[in-house]
Amino acid sequence: MKKQIELSIREVLQKEVSSLEDSPKFDSLEVPSDKRHGHFSSNIALKSARYFKKSPMQIAQYLVPKIEEQLEGYGQLGCVERIEVKNPGFINFFLSTDALSALLKSIIGEGDQYGKNDIGRGEKVQIEFVSANPTGPLSIAHARQAAVGDALGNILGFIGFDVTKEYYVNDGGNQINILGKSIYLRALQHFGEPVDFPEECYQGEYIADMAKIFIDQQGVSSCEEAQQIEEDAWRNFGCGYLLDVIKQELLDFHV
Repeated sequence: MKKQIELSIREVLQKEVSSLEDSPKFDSLEVPSDKRHGHFSSNIALKSARYFKKSPMQIAQYLVPKIEEQLEGYGQLGCVERIEVKNPGFINFFLSTDALSALLKSIIGEGDQYGKNDIGRGEKVQIEFVSANPTGPLSIAHARQAAVGDALGNILGFIGFDVTKEYYVNDGGNQINILGKSIYLRALQHFGEPVDFPEECYQGEYIADMAKIFIDQQGVSSCEEAQQIEEDAWRNFGCGYLLDVIKQELLDFHV
């Protein structure tokens, strides 16, 4: 229904301004925040004042019968209960009960397939979201990114786009080096070694937990044995462990 009203407005404008060198641009109907102003509203009369050299109210009152005529030509006038003009020149559209009932029946009848279409026509779209470095558990901000990114991907897929969702894993660079160093230092502390823990290192309690898991896996029983483990091993363990944690968190979040 909204598209039919918008099409009618465009057709009327095209006929009325065909003789003008420049013409007002109509984009789309708005949904008023105040329901007393109808289901849809347009400010096209306000935008047209300088083209027609008349007040917005005069333009709106002139356009309404033309729009009604156009809707009738499309066989859609019965879907609109009334069209009203309000100061300073808004055109408000009120849908009929029959139109709303028919829409609800359509929504109920189509169920979770309502709105599905092929607008995208198989065009490939790649959406990257979250992509947090594997240096710690996901945060609330990451959860928000996951929800928005996954929902956007689902919507685009629903309307015919060929969607690929991507989580870019940045498992290189200095942050991963710091992760490995953080786990190593916590492991030394676990064995009672008095070491300074730099501010640049990751401070969360999860680092100490990871250090304990790693030394248990490796069968390390002393500070000296921990010091014999290569730097890459601490880094690779930390990155791999946290990637598994992140994957599980996203699965639990149904992403």
